[in-house]
Amino acid sequence: MSIWIVPWYTPVLLEANKFWFYALCISIFTTVWELIFGSTAQNESEKDNSDIDRREEMVERPSSKPSSVTAPLVKLLVIDGCDIFLPGSLLGWIPVRDLGVGMAMVVSTVMASLDIWEEAQK
Repeated sequence: MSIWIVPWYTPVLLEANKFWFYALCISIFTTVWELIFGSTAQNESEKDNSDIDRREEMVERPSSKPSSVTAPLVKLLVIDGCDIFLPGSLLGWIPVRDLGVGMAMVVSTVMASLDIWEEAQK
């Protein structure tokens, strides 16, 4: 194959992976924020309810079961957490070997593919 390596290949590759790493960090931070404090839409709907209504909702909802909002956020957190190993290891910011990156990519791909598969079955 006739592949020409240009001199700006390495700096562009490094900057692209930095951008990807930062984007994943922001996504992880946002997901953790929503898990801890809830989304703004959820907060706005809670403001409309009275204190008694909120207490009744808290009593009715069992704490052992994850809510319908929590499960997708945790799944997204795991997927982003696995994805961050690839740019992090390439940049040298996360000390992990190729096997660790490969395993993280498999977990990320399988978890993301489940949602895609379920959507395709509809």
